[in-house]
Amino acid sequence: MTLALAKADVLVEPVADTGEEFNYHVFVEGEPVTVTLRLTGAMDTTAPVAYRVYDYLGEVVAKGEKTLEPASHLQSRLLRLENLPAAPGWYRIVIGGAEGVTWQYAATRAPSMDHGAYVSYAVVPEPRHIAQSTSPFGMDVAMSSTSPIPADAMIRLTRLSGVKWLRDRISIDRSFPSPNERNWQPPLGNDTVATAAGLGVLQVFQDSPDWSLKPGDVRMTKDLLASYRQARELCDAFGPNAAAWEIWNEHDIAHFGDSTPDHYAAFLKAFSLGLSSGEFQPLRLLGPIARDPNTGDYAKVLFSANVAAYLDAYSYHSYAPIESGLYERIIEVHEALAQQYGFANKQIWMTETGMPFARNVAPSKPLEVARQQADYVVKSFALGRALGLDRIFWFLLKPYVGGGPSQFGLMRLDLTPFPYYSALATLTHRLGEGVYLGKLESEQYSAYLFADGEERVAIVWAPFRRTRTLPGPADGVQVFNVMGQPVKLDATEEELKLNISQSPLYLTGVQWDELVTKPSVPQPDAQTNLDLETVILPDIPAGFVDRDPGRPQENWDGLATKWSPRGYVLTQGQTMPLTVRVFNFGIESKVGAYTIEAPEGYVVEPANFSLTVEPMGEAFCEVTVTATEPSTEPAFFTIKGQVGERDCTPSVFQVFPKTAGVE
Repeated sequence: MTLALAKADVLVEPVADTGEEFNYHVFVEGEPVTVTLRLTGAMDTTAPVAYRVYDYLGEVVAKGEKTLEPASHLQSRLLRLENLPAAPGWYRIVIGGAEGVTWQYAATRAPSMDHGAYVSYAVVPEPRHIAQSTSPFGMDVAMSSTSPIPADAMIRLTRLSGVKWLRDRISIDRSFPSPNERNWQPPLGNDTVATAAGLGVLQVFQDSPDWSLKPGDVRMTKDLLASYRQARELCDAFGPNAAAWEIWNEHDIAHFGDSTPDHYAAFLKAFSLGLSSGEFQPLRLLGPIARDPNTGDYAKVLFSANVAAYLDAYSYHSYAPIESGLYERIIEVHEALAQQYGFANKQIWMTETGMPFARNVAPSKPLEVARQQADYVVKSFALGRALGLDRIFWFLLKPYVGGGPSQFGLMRLDLTPFPYYSALATLTHRLGEGVYLGKLESEQYSAYLFADGEERVAIVWAPFRRTRTLPGPADGVQVFNVMGQPVKLDATEEELKLNISQSPLYLTGVQWDELVTKPSVPQPDAQTNLDLETVILPDIPAGFVDRDPGRPQENWDGLATKWSPRGYVLTQGQTMPLTVRVFNFGIESKVGAYTIEAPEGYVVEPANFSLTVEPMGEAFCEVTVTATEPSTEPAFFTIKGQVGERDCTPSVFQVFPKTAGVE
């Protein structure tokens, strides 16, 4: 996109130094810092240009004047700034001088909602050598979808941030353009490079091949045999280059899923079985839930089908504010669901989180918001780990301006870093493996203790700035801000006196092991002998689906629209056809007995039947469901199966009553 410049406007944008690849203004501690800016517009090119460099706290740490150098474009000149401050942290460069010139910064061009008049750079610590399997840190990168940053550069930026997990995107439709064609690129190539760089790749998708969709299907296929085979092929093709798979992104939102939870449960089971059928065994994650899972009993329907038996981890998203307590409440709701429905001994991942730079309106104080984003990184990690999260992914590396309008990203639109990026690099460096040990109980401040090997690191913040007293001893304690800059500490042998505010601080070397309230350890779920290879799909005509994406329903903090349907609608006296489809993903024929449990006021015919299903095959039974009595409450139906002496995982669906003649 080209910015139209007024006569006295000069555009300031970062460029690669001569003969070098653009490093997106991310430097590693110990490297010399040289920043080259291109200035384009009408100006006196013989006059020196003034510049100032500010650190994260707003202190001037460098200033001077430089003569411009020629550039390839007639109206452009280069400003090359060498030997800039190189201590770890985040910096912004502001251009001045040149009377009569208005400086326009590339990061502020439309559609940007960022009006910060500066160019930034970051100096990050050398990434720690932490095992991918134990690291709790991840970043949503989406490098295989459209991006202004090449994939290899995004892999470098991800690695330098210190996270050990990268979340990518793949289209199943583009991967399987026809039943006989395959196209694994660019995801396979990108994920292979990321894996070679020491990163674990989490893949996610939100489509089915167009050719697999039948009339009434919106995005998610009901051809479960095809889905199983696709998952198997993907797992064989990617192998360890996709260490984990989320089975469908944000399936509870209409524009991503738009299927009922019973449909999604059956799809998940088939896809999961396909992933686990090959030589390499990736981690299989629940498709992340985006909204309140209890709205419309979505979670009850989905999890009552025992999808947990097919998964290694629970997954969800949250961008909720922290100060209001909503972020913690959302985690607690999902933790409770995980404990209730079979995930007690499995991991819980939050695969998207972060504070957007802007939502609905551009911030009037962009620097203040940028600092709040940096604080959010640290607080979201501390609270998430304290409440049971095993792995957290921050959204999104590349800049993204979406509907609303809104702006996300660890990078600005000029592709240089927000403080968000530097804060994440500091977090991963300070905490290492980030093993949560407990909370120091106080009404005056929040304090969370972590283990980094033998080292102890606390994260502390308070609702407002004040000097507060924390437990000692002080020997060996050091304090750092969210950028890793040292902070003054007044201490005695018994206590620490520290000026604490809403911006978190790191305290290293504290001796609080015996003072913190330690986290509870969940009890593992009882293991049962289930037939997981048999999957039940209730197939109900699209005309009965309660699909009204414009209807507002209660979300976490207000009403929202565009929900995936929660079930089906049936009027008193009306009969709904139901095809019970049973799939066998095993290697032997299966003879099963099936029962449909219906609530009062509904008649199911037949309610009991038997089916024989051949290996990698499907069988079905045609059933009718009739609403015989008036009702005002949703009705839950459960389809159970038994093959030999083993139970199948059930299928559950719900029906919403509708009075005849009333819309």
